[in-house]
Order: sequence, then C-alpha cells, then structure tokens
Amino acid sequence: MRANTLRHSIHFILVGAFGLSEASTALAQQPPMSTVALEEIVVTGTHLRDPSLQAALPVATITADDLAKLGTPSNTELIKSLPAIGATIAGDANPLQASRVEGASSINLRGLGNARTLVLFNGVRIPTMSSGTQTLIDINSLPMAAVDRVDILKDGAAATYGSDAIAGVVNFITRRDFTGVDLGADYSFIKGSGGDYTARALAGWSGESTHFLGAIGFQHRSELQALDRSFANRSYVENPFAWSTFGNPGVYQASPGTVGSTTITDPGCVDAGGTLTPLPSVGVPATAANCLLHFTQFDNLVEEQNSYQIYGELWQDLAFNTKFHMEAFYSNTDVPHVASTPSATLAQFPTTTSTGGVGGGRIAGRYFIPASNPGLIALLAQYPGAIAGGNLTAAQTTGINNATAAWRPLGWGGNAAYDGFANLDHRKYESWRTSAGFDGLLGPTSWSVTGTYGETKADSSAADILASRLEYALRGLGGPNCDPTTGTPGVGACGYFNPFSTGIAANAVTGVANPHYVASTANDPALVAWMFGPDNPVVKTQLTVVDAQINGDLGLKLPGGAINWAVGAQYRKTKVDVSVDDFLNLNITPCIDIGSTACTTGPTAAPNGPYAFYGGITPTITSQSISSAYVEFSLPILDSLIAQVAGRYEHHDAGDTSNPKLSLSWNPLEWFALRGSIGSNYRAPTVTQLDDQTKVTVAQISAAANNQRVPFDTYGNASLKPETATTYNVGLVFKPPHTKISIDYWSYRLKDQLTTENGPAILNALFPSSSVNHCGDPAYTELQARITFINGTCSGGANIGRVRIESANGAPIDTSGIDLAARFSAEIFAGVKLDAGVDGTYILTYDVGATQTLGLTTIPAFSAVGNLNFGLGVLSLPKWRASMFVGAEKSIHAFRWVVNYIDGMHDQRADTRTIGAQLGGYPAGTAALGGFDIGSFLTHDIHYLLSLPHDYTVSATVTNVFDRAPPFAQITYSYDAFTANPLGRIFKVGIKKSF
Repeated sequence: MRANTLRHSIHFILVGAFGLSEASTALAQQPPMSTVALEEIVVTGTHLRDPSLQAALPVATITADDLAKLGTPSNTELIKSLPAIGATIAGDANPLQASRVEGASSINLRGLGNARTLVLFNGVRIPTMSSGTQTLIDINSLPMAAVDRVDILKDGAAATYGSDAIAGVVNFITRRDFTGVDLGADYSFIKGSGGDYTARALAGWSGESTHFLGAIGFQHRSELQALDRSFANRSYVENPFAWSTFGNPGVYQASPGTVGSTTITDPGCVDAGGTLTPLPSVGVPATAANCLLHFTQFDNLVEEQNSYQIYGELWQDLAFNTKFHMEAFYSNTDVPHVASTPSATLAQFPTTTSTGGVGGGRIAGRYFIPASNPGLIALLAQYPGAIAGGNLTAAQTTGINNATAAWRPLGWGGNAAYDGFANLDHRKYESWRTSAGFDGLLGPTSWSVTGTYGETKADSSAADILASRLEYALRGLGGPNCDPTTGTPGVGACGYFNPFSTGIAANAVTGVANPHYVASTANDPALVAWMFGPDNPVVKTQLTVVDAQINGDLGLKLPGGAINWAVGAQYRKTKVDVSVDDFLNLNITPCIDIGSTACTTGPTAAPNGPYAFYGGITPTITSQSISSAYVEFSLPILDSLIAQVAGRYEHHDAGDTSNPKLSLSWNPLEWFALRGSIGSNYRAPTVTQLDDQTKVTVAQISAAANNQRVPFDTYGNASLKPETATTYNVGLVFKPPHTKISIDYWSYRLKDQLTTENGPAILNALFPSSSVNHCGDPAYTELQARITFINGTCSGGANIGRVRIESANGAPIDTSGIDLAARFSAEIFAGVKLDAGVDGTYILTYDVGATQTLGLTTIPAFSAVGNLNFGLGVLSLPKWRASMFVGAEKSIHAFRWVVNYIDGMHDQRADTRTIGAQLGGYPAGTAALGGFDIGSFLTHDIHYLLSLPHDYTVSATVTNVFDRAPPFAQITYSYDAFTANPLGRIFKVGIKKSF
C-alpha cells in the first residue's frame, strides 16, 4: 500500500515538474491548483500539518506585530533579550572573546552552546559559517524584513530534524500572505558612537495562481571604542586582565659578552605612556620592573559593521493539485576594521639564519638587537644608567638579546602601518541559499519534494608579525626592497626597526608627546607594514539538502479521531573549503624562515609557520554526507489526550543513530492542559572537527603563563564519536479568560559532548603553581609533548611558546530548569487594550563532569550554574533571566514598558585564587580589587508606536532608560560581553510607510 502511494506521489511530481503529456491526459479531470485546499503550513516541532499539535511542545512564538511594538529590534537585540537563550556570541562581542566572528550573531538555547541549537528558515536548514574556532549559524544573515514570526522550540528535536537540534530549534518563518509594499527606516543614537541605522523594504503580490514576496534590508552599526566607556578602562590593580606585562616600551635582556647578562626595563616607559610596576614581577630578574600596557584601550567594544540582505519567494499553482515554490536570499556583512593591540606578543622566535649566527653574546632562537640599532644607541645615550652593573660599554658594543624578557614590537606608540593607532583586521561574511520544490495532493495525502543549496564564506584576517622579518629589521636589514643576504644594515633600501621608547613620538591613546623621542630613529610605516603578514584564511561552507515527505491520514481511528502520519527522507552534504594566503599556508611556508623547509624534519620538527604569534594552517577541502529517514504519528487516544510519536534514523561518517521521541498533550479541562515529552537526541561531529589536518590558532589567557595570552593550535580528531542526549519536558498550561500561563520543567542529559580540549587547563595541570611543575613526570609525558617551549626545555610558565589542542569527546553535562511564560490581553475600559506578560527561565542545575585529557583530569567536575565559568568551556550562566512588560493600546497609540533582568554571577576563579591573588610587581598583600561577584543587570526599555494617516507609522524607543552600566567582571573589558550590553542608554526613532 505504502509503495503504491509513494509510486503515485513520484508520478505526480514528474507530472507537475515536466508536464508529461501521457499523465496530463489521464489526470485532465483534476481541478486547477488554485481551487484545491493545499495550504502551506509551517509547524515548528512536527512534520504533521496541524498547528494544534504544538500544544504538546514548549514552543514560544514572536510575531511581526510583537517586533513592531518592540521598536523593530535587530536580530542581535532580539536574541539577547530572550531569557531561554543563554550567553551567546551576539555581534557586539569584542575581538578577544569572539574568535574572529565580530559582526555575526548566534543562538545558544539552554546555555548548551550555539552548535546545539538548530536554526531553520521556513523549516529548512541554513549553511553554517566558520571563522576562527567558531562554527555557527549567523542569524544576522537572515532577511528579517520578510519574517512574519519566529518560533522557538525549547526541547530536543533530533527525532524530527536530525543532528544539531539537541537544545532545540529556532525557526524564522516568512510572511506568506503579505500583499502591498512596506518601507521602513530607523536611527539609534548611542553616546560616543556615530549611531546605528537601518532601512528595509518589503513587497508582496498575489495573482490568481501566483504569489511573490520580496524584501531587502540594510543595517549599519558604528564603531564604539573601549575608550568611550569608563567601565572598560580600569587600573591594573582593579583589573589586571585588561593589562599586559608584555609591553612596548618593554623589558629586555642585555648580553654584554663575557661580563654577564642584565635585564633592563626601557627607562622611557613612563614618558612614553606606560605604567611601571613598583617591584619586579614574578619571573623577571630583580633588576627590572615591568612596563605595563593597557592593551584594551586600542580595542573596540563594537566594530563598524555594514550588512544587507536580499530575499525573494515565489509560489506558483500548477496543474494536477501541485504547487511550485522557490525562495532565495543573499546576505553580506562587512566589518572593515577590527581594532586590536598594535602588535601581539612574541610566541615564536627567529633561527640562527635571521639572527645572523650565534656568538658575541647572542643566544640562538632569540630576538637580537645589535649595538648598531639607532634606537638602542639613542636610548643608551639618553639613559646611560639604563644598564645596571656597569655593563654600559659592553652593551654599546654588543647589543641586547631577549632571553626571558617581556616586550612586544609595538605598543604605546601605536601601529604606523595602519592609522598610527591600533592593528586593523577585517571580517567579511557572505551567505546565500536557494530552495525550490513541489507540494501536491493525492487524495487525502499530501507530498512534498524540496531541494536546497546554500553557501557561506567567511574572510577574516588577524595580521601578525613575521618573526624572521622582525629580526632582520632589528638588525637593519628590513624593508620590502632589502635583500638581507647582500644588503648593508641601515644603508639604501635596508632599514632598522626601533622597538624602544626613543621611536615613540607620542602616546597613541592620549596624544601626550614623548619628551625623549628621537625623530631620526622613528619607524618607517612601510618598514612596519613589511614586517606584517596578512594571516587571512577564507572558509567556504556549502550545504546541499534534499527532502522528500508524505503526509496524510492513516485511515485508522482512535477514540479521539483519525491517526495522522508523516514519513520522509533527507539527504544532506556539507563541504568545507579552507584556503589561506601563502604565509599562512604550511604547505608553502612551514618554517620561521620564509622559504625554508628545515623545520619539517628531524626530532625537533616544528612546522608552525612564519608568524611570531599565530600558527600556520594547512588548506583543506573536506566533505561529509548524512542520510536519514523519519516517521511521525499523531495518536488521538481520547478527545482530550493526544500522543505524538516520532523516530528518525541517520547514517553519517561517525556511525549510525536512531532517535525516538514521545510527546503527550492532555487537556482535561477547557482552561487547563498538561504536556510532556521525552526524546533521544544526538549531534554528529562536523566535517571540520573530524579533520585532523586543519589547524586554527586562537589566543587565550593562561594563569600558568602568568596570565598572558598563549597561542593554542587547534586540530580536528578523526576518531570522534557523536554526542548524545536525553531530553525531558513536563509542562502545565492554564488558559483563564484573556490569559495564557505556562510552566515547564526541562532536563537535558548530555554525553560525549563534542568540544575542544581546554588549553589553559592543560597548562594548569602541568604547572599547578609557580613553584611546582610536572616536567619529566612519566604520567605527564603525553601532556608535556603537546607544548612547544621557547627554549626547548620544559620549565616555568614563562617558557611556554604554544600548545596543541584537539577536538574531543568531553565531559557529560546534566542541566535542568524551569520556564515561566504568562500573557494577558484584554480591553479593560473605553477602548483601551491592556497587554502584559512575563517570560523567564530559572536554571536549577548545570553539572559538568570531570574533564579527562590524555588520561589525566585537567578540569574537576563542577557546577556551572550561577557562575561566570571563565576558561571552563561553558559560557556565562546566570541562574535567572527574565523579561516583563506592560503595554497599552488605544486607537492610534501603542505603548510598552519592558523590564529585563539578568541575575548576578560568581567568578569561580576567586575560589582558587586565580584572581584576587597577589599581583606580581606589587608589594605583599596587593591583590586585584572586586569583580569576584558580578552584579545583576536590570534594565528598563520604553517603546511607543503611533499610527498616522496615509499608512504612516512612527516609533520611538528608549533602551536602558536609566543608563545602567554593565556589572564589573575581571575579564578583558571589565564586563561580560556574553550577557551584558556595553552601549548604555539608546534613543531610537523609526518610520514606516505602507502602500
């Protein structure tokens, strides 16, 4: 029987698609499609075409009307306002925490990570975007101008949608019934910024058998510097995480031949804008204090962004009860300048080739600054007492060699290669997707076949200094037209790089002139630009999806009615193409010395590329295919009791999985219902996670490395297995007059989570304190082998060069909580409609098991709920998040007051003295101040909507009415960018015209 139905369905598809004359004759008696009730219904959480079935599921819906009454928020603003969505990368995250995805926004249901939330557009998948170490669905790419509603399924849905739907599903659904034209624009005033503005247009047309919808949107965000917010500019004693002991001016080691070595601090530190520690810091010889660099003052809290989206959708009735549907969108996001510290710290060092050999006080594999460097000559002339121990003459004849020193090439003087201020990178994301298919009726059975293809491309740079070029420039052999093998230092096309305070004309942040600047030693911008390579990977992701489904009445009845069913199949293929520039390409430039391959062989082989901080990448093209089949039944056991049973089988690279789900809805009273569900869920390893040839480098702060940023080289792992989860949901729904209240208890039990090894935790395991390490301990041999040490020997944290980490199956997670949603809407008097509601999520538990790396416990089991969780692989997790509103409407006026609440958090690092401990370089008893308990974030918003004659609508919004600053946290920008907002009070006005 089913084979017959399927055969006839395929036959009808061919008829509709190609108009085969033989079938046309046989079916000539069928009425045209325009007279057949084949309504396109998108129901989130089920394949059955009955919206009432959502009663069994915890689905929240945000309509276009809701969005209008909230001042038409951006995708980023919408996502950050929803309590069920945890800490997330949301467009305004800063560069050091966003991992090369500035300008993109993701969704993180239940705090389980954005990769576990499936995002759909009209019920169909969207290709992921990969940049840096992040792979996500960028919701900023979606054409919100065309969206009618957003459905949020807060329950595991692998049985319905397959892999990635562990935490739930967010489905953006377009306005299928819109006709006419809407034009809209708005502007937001943000203190210290040029403001944000958007424009959008929507057009819809319906004929006798055709419907078309088109939309275009544009969004601009202005740059907001960290300097423009006082809360992000704190002293070193308040927040040392915003400062670096690796500064410029910096700390260097003089190597005066046989006399000995002396570490010095650039004596122009304070005059150039730096801050001296009163005492030497830990790990720095007693003769040298550190010159601190407040590196975040060069950064932005929000980068300038320009985005646009174009969307089109066509529905066409055909003969033989068939309808053709096609939709397509294209989006482009450009972040032209991502500002960061003028240069990174130095994690890789030159070979004897670029240092010019060993001897004369030089040390192999260190940056050597010869006595002939004009900057050094000027420094020693102005500060003859800079070299302690009477070694001035030897230093003048030999030079300075950095052995254990704390410096970076550029700092307080800015980066002359760009705008004289920050190091500037870029991000550019492109995304497009097209989907087309046929829907039809065959008696009581409907069928559909859809094909979807989409691509994303992420072009992201992280300009970095080339280690050998830096060394050549220090020796006077730098410049784009200098041949270091034949050139003469400082002569003709060959120039010197001055890393000292004598080359700093003024503090780039404050503009205060440096009184000891020597103009003749200033750095040539062309020379500085030559030292930098582009570090510009481009990742293109392609997604192909083919869906086929049959949906109908089984022909059997239960006491509550007919059994409905759906059966279908899906094929998905993902292809990832990683391309890089020549310097970043390990196949072309594997070694420090450009053009050399010496580092690729031998027992000390280290093909990490030529950059001083970031590692190289091997370009790859990888693909992954997943095929699946699914079935779903609606079982009306009684009039008041409906069961939904769903099951899905998927075959993928990491194995086969079968996932069932049972949902129940019991409605014993008209005003009361009970719902519940239990399901098995899974997520397959991505093609990138399985690829052990791909390497991406990300910088993270490590306590074991004196709270400095360490480059962690991230590799895939071909032996990964899927992660699995069991999800539960039990809810009560009350519907008294004019009111709906729902209370849901939810639980997720996740095993074998797909994650990345925690690099700082690996270092902490090997170096548990400044005085204790496990170097040479047989139990730590594999762990030690993951680390590249600056001098080749396992010793203290200051000797850490870079660390290899891999994709892994991590610790189990057990989380549960309660959702509360209530809505009241009624006319209360004289035509005034009152609308009020509350939406809140309370997390009861979020327990993470012990993390094992190479047989060792690197992170003990812990509870994440209520904590900042910095460095633990879980994002910020406040216990409470809630949003409440009261609105009133009358005639042409609509007013809404919204209160947003995010609960306070504890920084668990204070419990282990990772923060709040003795500050290096300061007198005994000096510890960082505050930020251990992060306060709650309570903000108020006001929205007003005015409908005017001739179909004009004007809106006015004040966000964060009382200009509340985000709570202080001891992290880079002194606030948690994943939960709080740095913008302050925002005034927004908008206008819409309908035709």
